[in-house]
Amino acid sequence: MHILLGLIAVIGAVGGYLFWARRASEAAVEAVDMAQRLRGKMRREAFRKRAVGSPLTAVEDPGTAAAILLFKMAELRGEVSKDAGNLIREILRDEIGLSDWAETADFAEWAARQVVNPTEVVRRFHRLWIGALTPDQLTDFRRMARRVSEADGERNSEQRQLMLALDNRLPFPPN
Repeated sequence: MHILLGLIAVIGAVGGYLFWARRASEAAVEAVDMAQRLRGKMRREAFRKRAVGSPLTAVEDPGTAAAILLFKMAELRGEVSKDAGNLIREILRDEIGLSDWAETADFAEWAARQVVNPTEVVRRFHRLWIGALTPDQLTDFRRMARRVSEADGERNSEQRQLMLALDNRLPFPPN
């Protein structure tokens, strides 16, 4: 009889141990799941902040978008030179005809510095340009970008790549 009681005690102890081990395992799985959900939420919030904080998201004017591209084109040589900056301001004032060209130029120069990938400007704004500009204006815009890229001498490889991205996204023949 005492052997039977010992066997029942061992089975009970093993059963109790398995019960608590399973509960501990479930608790650990729930803790890991909660940590993963929290990590995902933090990543989504960080992405939301970056998206809202991007200076390109708020731009809805094709003139401002063009100014950003022109400043980015000039910046691809390093710092925007005085000649290139003056050329862009002249283009904004005289050719694009922006009434608040000085403010737009300041914003565009700042926004261009915030953009890491130059082709992102073209990717972000090509639909805006296509929808708002006539084919002649698109051709003029490409000429403006080329003039800015050559303001300080021959285009470098990054400027050629940005011009190629512009050619590929906008519906006008490259010159």
